[in-house]
Formats: sequence, structure tokens, C-alpha cells
Amino acid sequence: MLFSAGIVILGAVAILLVSHAFKPLFARFRQPSVVAELCVGIVLGLLLNHGIFAKTEALAIFKHGLYWISEPALLIYMYCLGYETDARAARATIHGSVLLATCAFLVPFGVTYLLLQDHLALLVGRPSTLGLLAICGATSATAFPVLSRVLRDTGLLATNLGTIVLSAAAIDDLFSWILLGALTVIVRHTTAPLDPRHFGAVALCVLALFGCRFVLRRPVSQSAMFAGSLAIGVLAITAAVLGGIDPILGAFATGLLTPRSTYVQAAASYLRRLSTAALPLFFALSGMSVEIPALTGALPAVAFWTLLCTVTKVGASFLAATATRLGPRESLTAGALMNCRGVVGIIFLTLAERNGLIEASAYSVLLLVFLICTVICTPIVEWLGVAASLRAPRTPLANTALADS
Repeated sequence: MLFSAGIVILGAVAILLVSHAFKPLFARFRQPSVVAELCVGIVLGLLLNHGIFAKTEALAIFKHGLYWISEPALLIYMYCLGYETDARAARATIHGSVLLATCAFLVPFGVTYLLLQDHLALLVGRPSTLGLLAICGATSATAFPVLSRVLRDTGLLATNLGTIVLSAAAIDDLFSWILLGALTVIVRHTTAPLDPRHFGAVALCVLALFGCRFVLRRPVSQSAMFAGSLAIGVLAITAAVLGGIDPILGAFATGLLTPRSTYVQAAASYLRRLSTAALPLFFALSGMSVEIPALTGALPAVAFWTLLCTVTKVGASFLAATATRLGPRESLTAGALMNCRGVVGIIFLTLAERNGLIEASAYSVLLLVFLICTVICTPIVEWLGVAASLRAPRTPLANTALADS
């Protein structure tokens, strides 16, 4: 028992230290720290799973322990992500944000679906119908937390373009999580039909959840706000589990439904720092699911999917941004920003693979594609160089506490 705990603790500490050590190197290439954690964590997981510890008992113990460490951190992170998704702050640009988010989601989704349906896309393995939809949803996702950091680093955070893109990314992520939740329910209930008694339990949880939210929207004490927010979290995750939805999506819904207050904001900021520090462990676990044989000879597929994801996302975003009367360079910048997949895309892929929606071979290819799309985002935005010509908006920005992640 002590040996197992020692393996997990030493391995987790090593991953965190190595991820932190590589941050200065990534910073030299104008990459946010979360991108360094993302890339280094996945590479370390890949090396551990296919290196000298491959198929050993120590590695199996480490993977099991790493799951129980990273899972609570991911639950907290998803809660903070949901809490930071505040659409009310983008009312002045709501039409542009909705148009941009809708086009940036539907066009990649539709093009990917048509290519997969007609077997015109290069992909290792043949996805099922649900897997096909999961792949389409993954290629349509945008990384809201990484995007907020990129906007801050490039000087676009306090601009009208930054407001529109950040709000559009939040809406895009909502579309992605709703789709993943629906697919998860379908695939789980196909193999294990839902007990009719669970419908009543889910309904009671949802009713109690909105009751708590209604009470917390009125002036209450800090202790009542803490207890009510905790109750919303328990009810949302319970409803998710009983309904066959992944608890991680329940955590996101908890943050989304928690009423805004200075007390909860301070607590969410503290929780965000803790969960962000542990994210490299989740990325390492994601890297352990990558199959090197699936990547052998798959470079044409990686190139194809990188081009497909980039062209559809950037092209759709460019046309939508142009329709909102942004200039050509600003519209192209919006497209480059929306192409950032980052943490959200990786989490989407991991949950889809974990729930049997995506095969390991497709997961391996798309994971590398999403890393490429994330890494090229900042250099392209800085090369376009539109930050200096944009004016700050007159209305408050969407909450961007996750920009420090």
C-alpha cells in the first residue's frame, strides 16, 4: 500500500515539476503557461505509457492513482469554467458573438460530418454514428480559458474584438458540452437502459437545484451563499450521475448555474488556482491513452485534419466576423483565435474516448491535431498585429479570471 502511494506521489510530483520547468521555454515562443502544461503533460504521459515502464504493474498502479488525483482537480476546473461563462457581460456585442459562435460551430461540424459520412476523410478506424457525431463536436470546440490568456498576452482583451471572440468562445463551448452530454446519455443508456425510477430522482434534483438558485439570487449571508452553492453542486452532479451524464459535465453545469457574488467569485478564484496547478496530471493521463502504433504512418491524417479544422474554423469565423462589420484583418484575427482548441478540446476528446464514443486511434490523431491548432494560435495573431488599431469597448468584458490559467 505504501509502495503504491509512493509511486503515485513521486510520479505526480515529477510531472508537475517537469511541466513547470518547461514554462520559460514555451514563454520564449510566446505560448501561455497552460499550453506548456498541456504539451509537456501529454508528452510525459505518452513516454510513461510506451517507455521503459510500459505494461508494468507500477505503471498500472500509477495510472489508477493519477486518475483519482486528476479527476477532482478536473471537476473543480470545470466548475470554475462554468462559473466564468457569464454571457450577461457581453450584451452589447451579443448579436456578433452569437453569429460568430454559431458559424464557428456549425460549419466545422457540418463539413466534418459530410466528409466522414461519405468516407472522404483520412482517419484511422471507422467511427460509429455516435462516434462520428463526437468527432464532429470535437472539431467544432474552442478553448475559452486558453483563449482568454491569448487575448490578454496579445493585448486584445480590452477591445471590442476581444469581447466578441471571448463571448463567442464561451457560447461555442456551451454547444460542445451540451452535445457531449447528449451523446454520453445515449451511449450509456444503449448499453444499460435507465431505471425509470431515476427519472423521478433526476427531476427532484433539478427542481431542488433551481429552488436553491432562486433563493441565492436574493441577498443572503456568506454562510448561506456557501451552503447554497455547495447544495447546487451536489444536486447538479447527482442529477448528472443518475441521468447517465459524466460528472465532469455536471460540475460545469454547477458553475454555470451558481449565482454571481463577490464571495463566490473569491472562492472560485482560489479553487481555479488549485485546479489549474494540477491540470498537468490530467494531461499526462490523456497522453497515456495515445497509441503510438495509431500515429505510425498517420502523418497524412494529422495533416489532413489540421488543415480541415483550421480552414473550416477560420473560414467560418472570418465570414461571420465580416458580417458584423469588422475589417478583413480583424475578421481573420477572430478566425485564428477561434481555432484555438486547447484545454476544452482535449477534455472533450478525453471524455469521448473514456465513454467509448471515439476509438483510441482517432483519439490519438485528433489529440495531436488539437495541440498543433493551439500552438499556432498566438504566433498567427501576433503576426496579424491588429491589437494597436482596436479601441476598448464601452461595456464590461466577460469575466476573465481564467485568463491566468
